[in-house]
Amino acid sequence: MGRVTDYLPYEEPTVSTVLIQGSFILLLVVVNKIFDDIIHCGLVGQIFVGIFWGMPLGNFLEVYFQKAIMNLGYLGLILLVYEGGLNVSLAGMQTNMAISFMIAFTGVFCPMGLSFLLRFLCNASWLQCFAAGSALSSTSLGTTFSILASANFSKCKLGSVITTAAVIDDVLGLVFLEIVSTIGNNQGSLNPSVIARPIGACFALLVLAVVFCLFIAKPFQRLAIYQGAWKIWEHFCLKSNGLIKLESGSFVMQNLFLLGVLAVAGYSGTSILYAAFLAGLIVTWWNNSVSESTDLPLYSGSSLFKKYFSPVLNAILTPFFFGSLGFSIPLKSMFEGTILWKGFVYFILMTLAKMFTGLWLLDPGLSEFLENPKKSFLIWFTKWYCAFRILAGSPNMLIQRARDTVEMGRYLSYSGASDLRNNSKALSNAAIIYPSLLLSTAMVARGEIGLLVASVAMSSGIFDNNEDIFLIVIWSILLCTIVAPICVGYLIARIKKGSIEVVEMESSTTPQDEFSSRSEWQILGIWGRSE
Repeated sequence: MGRVTDYLPYEEPTVSTVLIQGSFILLLVVVNKIFDDIIHCGLVGQIFVGIFWGMPLGNFLEVYFQKAIMNLGYLGLILLVYEGGLNVSLAGMQTNMAISFMIAFTGVFCPMGLSFLLRFLCNASWLQCFAAGSALSSTSLGTTFSILASANFSKCKLGSVITTAAVIDDVLGLVFLEIVSTIGNNQGSLNPSVIARPIGACFALLVLAVVFCLFIAKPFQRLAIYQGAWKIWEHFCLKSNGLIKLESGSFVMQNLFLLGVLAVAGYSGTSILYAAFLAGLIVTWWNNSVSESTDLPLYSGSSLFKKYFSPVLNAILTPFFFGSLGFSIPLKSMFEGTILWKGFVYFILMTLAKMFTGLWLLDPGLSEFLENPKKSFLIWFTKWYCAFRILAGSPNMLIQRARDTVEMGRYLSYSGASDLRNNSKALSNAAIIYPSLLLSTAMVARGEIGLLVASVAMSSGIFDNNEDIFLIVIWSILLCTIVAPICVGYLIARIKKGSIEVVEMESSTTPQDEFSSRSEWQILGIWGRSE
């Protein structure tokens, strides 16, 4: 009888294992840099690396290693979402909550409605159409937060709206995941509790967070500041001879809080990603509240995250996440003729469905359109025409127009500077479509939740009698996940370059106090202002 060991014996990996795994990690970094320089979106390259090195094509990596990469990548996704909560502006989020909800619901129910066209496209059942729409209704949080963070875009008004809407989409997508899973396991029968449980858990977690902040954290904060408890903690850290530091203590406390919130969310049946974002918001609220009440030393969640987590997140965990997305693409089965063109048609439909969200940012808005459709349509057409001329023109037709405007302003007296600023305002109106276009393309990216819903629907038997629908759904998710970040990266690079040059040219005629408050996203107008 062999001896049972209670440890894992150390074994030296083979040379082939070292070379394959090492080349995979190296390629994730190199390809990210190459794609970032060429198309301003390195994560697309990391998805391709996952496809070629994982099971879809090469299958060079062992299955256990691919599963480990998936788990580590999911940790990276959790940290990405948590960082989004730390960096978001609470004041801006509160101000933009109504429009964020409208954008989120538009981004969920438009794909869901258009997915029922699959009945005519590939003879799908009502249940299969619902499962496909559930997979395509979500927005990839990992992709969204990665792009916003890399472009330093998360703290402006539009970044806050995109972040909030993407989180709401993700929560609704996970509600649909529970519904699809239960329907498949119950052979098509639907119990009302299936819908009520995930929705109730999400709402309960939000209520619990508010109660915690108002009735536990706030009184404790007053006790810590006004009754000297904060000084006692600081004195204890100083007297520990460096064993406990105020900075490291704050870091440990914040991350224990994060783990606690994740545990509550996971065991209650709601989204862990939603909980991570909520934890980031609570830490941000705590930091803002303390900084307004006292001048005691404070280590904010965002600064600690940037110091301790950002290096490993950017170098290892985020590439692992996007690489692991490539592992989940059944590429070899996707290149049959009918599947290929139907997948592309469905991708077009799902792209248009998400791009309807941009209508909420157009000027005139939907309410004005309902009152006077003809006038609103003419205004929309003119602005779209101007915007696409700018996009399709030389590197900056917009900048050339700004240069002409500034040149004209040199002949004006200082009292005429307001006329120049009015001309600049008219100039930004020519590109008013940019916020709408940027929001639309950012919401198109699917990714982790979409793949998860489609895989669950397949494993639970919903697509058993028509597996082509599963491949069509995967095609649409893959194309949305690849094309949308490329478009967003291009738009951000274009807008950022234009805004910086316009601000530089206006600086000679704009008072210094007003110029110093300008945003690097000036072309976006009010949507580019910091919250």
